[in-house]
Amino acid sequence: MTEAFKGNHDEFGEDRLLTVADSAPHADTALMATRLEAVAEFAGDAPQSDDMTVLTLKRT
Repeated sequence: MTEAFKGNHDEFGEDRLLTVADSAPHADTALMATRLEAVAEFAGDAPQSDDMTVLTLKRT
């Protein structure tokens, strides 16, 4: 997810991912959905250049 690009070759990056994670609801599925939505919004119409891997862990 951090390697998603915009049309101008700007990378989503770890900082944006952490910002999204900090502001998202902490339910597992909500956090994953929020991350995917943020990457899609960031990338816009730019074609996906690589696969996306999402891993959500819950520590109890």
